[in-house]
Amino acid sequence: MIVAQINYKHLRYLYETVRLGSVQAAAVALHVSPQAVSAQLKQLEAQAGQPLLARHGRALRPTDAGTMAMAYARQIFELGDELAAVLVDHPGELAIPCRIGLTDSVPKSMAVACTAALIRGDQRREAIFVEGPLDDLQGRLLSGRLHAIVSDREPATGDLSDFDIRLLVRSPLAWVATEAFADRLADGFPANLHQQPVILWQAGSVMSSQVSAWLDQRGVRPRIAARCVDTALMKSLCASGLGAAPVPAVITDTVHAQMGLVTLGEMPTVEMSLWLIQRRGQLTEEIAWPASN
Repeated sequence: MIVAQINYKHLRYLYETVRLGSVQAAAVALHVSPQAVSAQLKQLEAQAGQPLLARHGRALRPTDAGTMAMAYARQIFELGDELAAVLVDHPGELAIPCRIGLTDSVPKSMAVACTAALIRGDQRREAIFVEGPLDDLQGRLLSGRLHAIVSDREPATGDLSDFDIRLLVRSPLAWVATEAFADRLADGFPANLHQQPVILWQAGSVMSSQVSAWLDQRGVRPRIAARCVDTALMKSLCASGLGAAPVPAVITDTVHAQMGLVTLGEMPTVEMSLWLIQRRGQLTEEIAWPASN
């Protein structure tokens, strides 16, 4: 499609126009005239050999080619912004960024435990965490925009021959709640959760389905008070007294100390696993579950 070397100034004008929805808005953001933006966009389209933008009412929207160009532009300018920040924050120093992807539902305290050794290691290294769905993170890993992924599930799609995958930790789940909430419950876990408010992961997620199945098998049907993607939000809602929540048993000591929650009981057959995913041949031992845990 584009055979000549790309003009990154033209690409920046396209990026801002699509991001902001109009040439006028892009011109304001770039501190140039609308005519200058339009001229640069025309030059980029001429170089591409096809339209990159199409008008929809008063707004400009990317064509299929424009959407593809935008995907590359976003990567380029995100890395450029990251480089600028590193140079400003570390004048005269060589900072070595290490970009780590985290799937949305990875408990943050578990992510901290797995990456602490890496962060404490080389003082020139700067850990940069990126959260998102696993499929998106895999694409970033393959394109070199991430160095590693910590995920609560293994990759299920794509060519897995491109990846090295290692189990970091596996833990059964435990139910936690505030002391006041626990005091209101009858004796006998898990029956005491029947018709009580609980906080779970999103419906249809692997962990939510496994927890629900475990409870159903025991005739326990709690009231779902909230559903979350993020385990940190689940714990915060739980700490507010809005319901009981399941967390990996390996972090209950941390949850007790930091949030004042107490353990109601464990589900020994429902487990959460964390996996380290890296490009083949790049597996590092610095991302690992600490032996003391």
